[in-house]
Amino acid sequence: MMADIAALQEMYGADFTTNAGNTVYKWTPGGGTTFVNGGAGISPGANRIFATIWDGGGNDTYDLSAYTNALKIDLRPGSASTFSIDQLAWLGGGPNGGFAAGNIFNALLYHGDARSLIENVKGGSSGDSIMGNQAANVLWGYGGNDRLNGDTGNDTLYGGSGSDRIYGGKGNDKLYGESGNDLLYAAAGADRLNGGSGSDSFTFKALSDSTVAKPGRDTIFDFTAKSDRIDLSAIDANTSSAGDQAFGFVGSAAFSGKKGELRYVRDVSDTYIFGDVNGDRKADFAIHLDDAVTLQKGYFVL
Repeated sequence: MMADIAALQEMYGADFTTNAGNTVYKWTPGGGTTFVNGGAGISPGANRIFATIWDGGGNDTYDLSAYTNALKIDLRPGSASTFSIDQLAWLGGGPNGGFAAGNIFNALLYHGDARSLIENVKGGSSGDSIMGNQAANVLWGYGGNDRLNGDTGNDTLYGGSGSDRIYGGKGNDKLYGESGNDLLYAAAGADRLNGGSGSDSFTFKALSDSTVAKPGRDTIFDFTAKSDRIDLSAIDANTSSAGDQAFGFVGSAAFSGKKGELRYVRDVSDTYIFGDVNGDRKADFAIHLDDAVTLQKGYFVL
């Protein structure tokens, strides 16, 4: 279907007037109808969902909040999303046991024009997997232990209830774990991380994930020393030695010139964490805590 639409668009051009406003596409487990802004847009006559979405523009949303099973949603162009195996179309043969590879497919971009992207997803009440795209996505996991990935773009991700794994991807992202024991990984960009209630892990895997310079430095909000942890274990603290070396926490002391030191500076209302991996007494990465916190080694995974 995606290839057919792309072929027709190459012949006749793409119609960006179709659903060009802020459009909500909604599906339910009890019927195959695609609802568009509350009205029936596609009614197949059976509880099967099989369509490619072409959207002309606006800020658009896939609403799957009625589902109680685990969802697999992918907003990238040309990708498929599976809401329910019971709603997969039977194609009579081929791969996937003769069933369609998904319920809803995203149209390919027409000559790279991003207006056809779907920006947002509302997940269901189970453990969903939701992948964003290059737009500024807003992804809601809601209930269940979800996996959210913003891909590129300046995204906003909400885990909801449950123990969620939230990946911002590239861009300046906002990550909200909300309730549950969540893992938040923002990657590159100046990101804002809010763990919410529960025992949360703020994970950093590379020096570039949070830079000394403010335009690339992450901020952690609501860090709770009794339950939250900052995980730096994936970062090699000594780049001149083979293997993955752990940081040595030196508290609020200045860098001594030893490779792999981790220190912090606390002021009236903020705390800054600095790491030196090459022993030049200068920070190679930094993390900002939006609270005045007296840090201890046990608050880190080194």
